[in-house]
Order: sequence, then C-alpha cells, then structure tokens
Amino acid sequence: MLGSPQSRIGGGPARVPRGTVVYELGADPCVGIGIEWTPEEAREALGGPVADVLNDVIGSQIVTEALGPLAQAEFDTGRIDAVAARVPEPSYRLGEAIAEAYLSSWRSCTLPWRVSRDLRRPTASPAGPDLVGLKSEEGGHYLVFGEVKTSGENVYPPSVMRGQSGLLQQLEDLRTDGALRRHLVRNISFRWTGDIRERFIAAVSRYSADPNEFRLFGVLVRDVLPDKRDLRHAVSHLGPDCPRSTRIEVLAIYIPPSHLDPVADGLTPDGGTS
Repeated sequence: MLGSPQSRIGGGPARVPRGTVVYELGADPCVGIGIEWTPEEAREALGGPVADVLNDVIGSQIVTEALGPLAQAEFDTGRIDAVAARVPEPSYRLGEAIAEAYLSSWRSCTLPWRVSRDLRRPTASPAGPDLVGLKSEEGGHYLVFGEVKTSGENVYPPSVMRGQSGLLQQLEDLRTDGALRRHLVRNISFRWTGDIRERFIAAVSRYSADPNEFRLFGVLVRDVLPDKRDLRHAVSHLGPDCPRSTRIEVLAIYIPPSHLDPVADGLTPDGGTS
C-alpha cells in the first residue's frame, strides 16, 4: 500500500542529518530558518535518503508490486525491473529531493506522492506546487502545501526568490488562494490509501472547519555561504497578513559548494552512489 513504504522515509535510519541552524527570522505565524550541512552531513544525506527520494525508490517498489503477477507467470523479471526503474532526474530536482527528505525527517511531514510521477515525459516541467501532504503535530494532523527552489547563484537573495514564478509569489498564492488549495486537496485525495488515510481524513476535516488551518513550507536549497538576506524579505512580506491559524516556515538549506549536480555527486538511477 502507498502509505506503508513512504512512512519509512520520515524516521529511523532513513533520516537526513538535521544540520546546524545558522540564523532565525520572524515569529509565529511566519518564520525563516537557515540550516547548514557540513560536507560530511551532505555526503551522508546525498548518498542515502536524498538519493532514495530523487530516484523514487518507493515508486519503483510500488510499480514492481503492481506488476507482481507477471513475475509469478514466469515473465522476465529483468523487463519488470526496467519498467519500474526511474530515468535520471534533472539537476533541479535534487533540491526538491533534499527538501522532501528534510521535511519528512525533521518536520513530521508525510509527502506520499512525488509530482514527477505525474509527468508524461521524464524531462517535462511539473505543473503546480512541489509539495502536498500532511504534517503531524501534538494538536493533530494538518494539510501541508509547499514550494521548493534551488539556486547556486552567489547573490542574496537569488533570482529564484523573485518574480511571478519566484518562491515568494508562489508561497503568497498558496497562502491566499483557497480555490488553488481546494484543487490540490481534491487532486491528492485520489492517492491517500493505506495507513495514512485516517490522518488525511482528520486533516481535511480540520481544514474544512477552518480553511486557514494548514501548514505552508517554502524551501530554498543553496550551495553558497549562508546569509539571512536569502529569506529576510520573504518572511517580512508573508508574516503580517498571515492568518493566525496558518503556519508558514521558510527554510534555506545550505550544502557545500558544487553539490547541486546529481551526476557530479555520484547519484545513480538505482538510488545509490556510483
């Protein structure tokens, strides 16, 4: 079932390193946090949990299980493996994989359906937000929406934060556009099965009672030196008009220079390292 394998991403040995908090901005309901990985932490993350997410190891398991009857019929298992395997991902999706692995590991998020699974061509650009899922807190379960941007640009903030397609505008759209959020809830409802279904129903019930009861994440993945200028404007802009029942967290995850290329980092399509 979909929920069972995905739940392993968020705990135990599959966790990415927590990293070091290098700056904090804002206050509830909107905060910004800069997190830095050491070279050792980056190697640990990229060689394990991030590679698994980037190469959609769980998705390949789902396809293999779906095609199980073929194997029982003595169908060539090599052909099944070829169908289930992911093609190499574009480099910008490495940042998305880092964000997904980090939120699953350290923000109690469950993100059950990768956007890339919906692409009809492996090189196509996905439409809509990068992250849709759940967040479990002491007070219950909440719907999660989020966007991810990746940049090695040595400018603070980088250009991916600005403009109509920038991270700030995308987060503002998710914060204010109830119709967009309703569409996302309907779309993801097709995928909630297995042991996460009850949590999903609880989160939707909470959201239906108060459409501002959700959690919003923006994640900026960088391979430059940390600097709070990356997030300062976003936090100051999103915070003042944010409903009190909404929570917005904008994260900047800093990895060592030149680590944003999956090929250079040795990430291979089988979820391991070369």
